[in-house]
Amino acid sequence: MDKILLKQATVIIGCKFYVDDHTFTIKSASPLVVLDRFIGSIIGVPFRVNIAEKNTNDQLIVKKKLGLIFEKYEALRGDKTIASITRGKKMMSPQIDIHSIYGDFTIQSNVMARTFDIEKDGSVVATIKKVTFSLKDAYEISNYSFEDMPLLIGIAFTLDNMFHG
Repeated sequence: MDKILLKQATVIIGCKFYVDDHTFTIKSASPLVVLDRFIGSIIGVPFRVNIAEKNTNDQLIVKKKLGLIFEKYEALRGDKTIASITRGKKMMSPQIDIHSIYGDFTIQSNVMARTFDIEKDGSVVATIKKVTFSLKDAYEISNYSFEDMPLLIGIAFTLDNMFHG
């Protein structure tokens, strides 16, 4: 099992997160990210963030799509979509569906949206937990058998954007 800590950094415009040991960074300089933080739960403002792995040229792009209430994201490598992430229409507890090149996943959480279990075929393959005692948003990511760590980090970013923006 791999366990990493994803932390939010301070920026004025856009957003930036990094993995505690700085092997991955998530960043966007778009002012649309800031606008989305204010109105994104009603009207999804389209923007994109880049997830880069240190010492490699591998980049994953996460794009938020324009939409109303139920948010949609796409994860891309180059021009190829590798996953779509959609917030479900369940009212009490959040449900997110992921359709990817690795198969279909469901993310289950409780009403507080602080712990997220990523399930595939009825088994938990990863868990994302919001760190309670932190000045900025931080997430502990436990990877049990998820195939793509940059995509898992991108999913953690989308969860932050959906529920804690």
